[in-house]
Amino acid sequence: MSLAGTVPRAGAGRVIWSVGYVHGLSHLYMLALPPLFPLLSRDLGASLAGLAGILGAFNLITAATQYLAGVAVDRFGGLRCLRIGLALSLLSLALAALAPGFWTLAGAFALCGLANAVYHPGDFQLLNSRVPAARRPFALSVHNFAGNVGFALAPALLAPVGFTLGWRAALGLAVILGLPGLLALFLLPGDAPQPRPGRRAPGQRTGLAEVAGPAVLLQLLIFTLFSLVSGGVQSFSVLAGAGHFGYGLSDLNRILALYLLVGTTGIVLGGTLLQRGWSETTAFASGIVLAMAGWGLAWSGLGGLQGYSAGMLVIGFAMGFILPARDVIVARMTPPHLQGRIYGFVTTGINIGQFGAPVLVAPMVQGGHTGLYYAFLMAALVASLLAGLSSRTARPKVQTKGHP
Repeated sequence: MSLAGTVPRAGAGRVIWSVGYVHGLSHLYMLALPPLFPLLSRDLGASLAGLAGILGAFNLITAATQYLAGVAVDRFGGLRCLRIGLALSLLSLALAALAPGFWTLAGAFALCGLANAVYHPGDFQLLNSRVPAARRPFALSVHNFAGNVGFALAPALLAPVGFTLGWRAALGLAVILGLPGLLALFLLPGDAPQPRPGRRAPGQRTGLAEVAGPAVLLQLLIFTLFSLVSGGVQSFSVLAGAGHFGYGLSDLNRILALYLLVGTTGIVLGGTLLQRGWSETTAFASGIVLAMAGWGLAWSGLGGLQGYSAGMLVIGFAMGFILPARDVIVARMTPPHLQGRIYGFVTTGINIGQFGAPVLVAPMVQGGHTGLYYAFLMAALVASLLAGLSSRTARPKVQTKGHP
């Protein structure tokens, strides 16, 4: 399938910015708890391990239900599912803000993890079905840009509010920020009738087997590896830099903030180049190679703290640059009637990577094996490059006959 495989409807700009805002909310909600850990530990008597367990359960629930959310998107439409998902997110956060104890908080965020499952399949189905093909690289750039902003707002906004007014006020603010997004979704025109598959060929696979062909499994691997690297850098580069090189924590935290900031610049440039005709596979491979160079410079110790800073800025830019190309690769291979299911399936890799990063990386850093930490993430980048290059020849084994 090409990017022109669906018929856009009116109001593409409204769809792009509405979906972008909602995607930013979903990322804000994914990281709403960690900046508040010290306050929650003090007020609820919870251990850091217990609070981390809430976060792990959130990601596991999302990963376990995201494909089913994709099935619902294909059946009922992305917009309808996004409305329900965001409403459920706001309800769960409101319950969390009122939680009298640890287990109530855990239950509320389990519900939030369930709601989180709908965002990626719903977002992508809506963008691919309502945005003209020529504008989709831009739409995917806005989508990723908003996600980065959401991640950045968790510590930048919720933490100051939490430490000033309390963690309940911070979670209440997260609910308030979601209300304009919910309103924007309800102001969009309703879903068009969803595409239906053509007549099935004898022996054609159905259900999950129809989706999980080699090409789609390859994209699942790419999403998982990319998320593993992203989670490993964001969560553990400060501790690893301090342990491996002896750099100061305040310097390393500032560098990490800049790493996140330049990622948004990479997203904009990556989307712009795709809009101007760059091959998505070329853009993806170029970004991975640049990320490997940046990570290698940071790992090498060349130039001291300045060299480390330069390397982190390079990989931060590259990690953003890759995102639009990664998403366009999936868009080009996805038939209209399988958009929700395929996006629900491959973006499960995000949650697998986010869950796997602390499980795999934390023991390396905490055990003082920081050299192994740098080598492990470099190996994940190399594997991502090989998988991305393989996507040039891989073809999705899904039946597209009978589709526009």
